[in-house]
Amino acid sequence: TLERFAQSIFESIIPPGTHRIISDAYRLMLFEEAMETVDLPFYKGLSDHLSRQTIEKCAELLYGLRKDGITAVALSQELQSPDPKSMHGINDVQRIHDLSVILAEYETILARENLLDYPALLSLITETIHKSPDSILDYGIIIMDGFSEFTEPEWLFLDALERSHTPFACFLEYDPAN
Repeated sequence: TLERFAQSIFESIIPPGTHRIISDAYRLMLFEEAMETVDLPFYKGLSDHLSRQTIEKCAELLYGLRKDGITAVALSQELQSPDPKSMHGINDVQRIHDLSVILAEYETILARENLLDYPALLSLITETIHKSPDSILDYGIIIMDGFSEFTEPEWLFLDALERSHTPFACFLEYDPAN
């Protein structure tokens, strides 16, 4: 998978011990920690705690946003626009505000602890390859085939591979009907 390939590049170009890749279970725990730390008027309402289902659904939703390249800063900026409903289709400002606060805290925890989920992993190796285009020369020629439907962070990673000094080709099947 592209994720496994990114992990392989991470292991070869990032100094050992500087960052840790987290598992799905650890990611859920970090989202839960973030939700316990911040004020969530919409999700907590009159309760002192969140249900397991709420934590899991919020974590799943927010991780999906991260995988698509949407950050807490981007969410916050959309909320602060003059008319979030008509400009961005945000109907429930309080709910999205709570989600942006959770996401910001999660991103803070990742950065503080040098932890990487898949989007953070892609960001780190993309940045490293841009700074040091020779960093993946050991891979020789990189040929990718069989992938489709890339997210923005994945496209940025592929762009970094293409701009590196390592020969790179990515074969894409294109169907104008799609």
